[in-house]
Amino acid sequence: MHKLARISYNSKGWRWPIGDARKSEMSDTYNRKHGFGHEDWLFRDEWQIDGWRYAFIEGVNKIHRRLVEAGEPIDLTLFTIQPDKRRRYVATIRAVECLNDQQAEDALHAFQDRGWYRAMLDELETAGGNAAAFGDAQWAKHILNVRFRLENMTLFGPNEFIQADDPVMRLSRYMLYPGIKYRASIRTK
Repeated sequence: MHKLARISYNSKGWRWPIGDARKSEMSDTYNRKHGFGHEDWLFRDEWQIDGWRYAFIEGVNKIHRRLVEAGEPIDLTLFTIQPDKRRRYVATIRAVECLNDQQAEDALHAFQDRGWYRAMLDELETAGGNAAAFGDAQWAKHILNVRFRLENMTLFGPNEFIQADDPVMRLSRYMLYPGIKYRASIRTK
């Protein structure tokens, strides 16, 4: 099953929170309210556990329970909307697994044991984010909700923009879009 998901903008490659997306987000978005997105660490590749990269994707958060019940990996193509409103594909990740509650809790404990969770909180503070929102179940039941292997990831270049006739140009919400026939039509510049 292939899905498409928007992720919050991050000018530093989704390795740590920068706080730059909050300036261009709508006033009611999590990123605007709290100054970061849980996806800001999505490609912190050195943080692996037994070959798995654990992360968070907002679109998965919205239908987490259904994905866990289905128990099937999904292929995800991620896109972002930049502050200048241009859209671009970020990555395609094959065989993404949605974490059940126990797996998410175990992954969080592993992050805490390795000092990664503390690093995340420190980076939030540096970026001016609201650390109290991080881990608050009101916003997200878990701070980690997916896992994938790096060899299953293909990154798009930072200057490869989606063309005007691509259906992704009509999508704006942070959710999983099922059955979208997207075109990997990109232009540079």
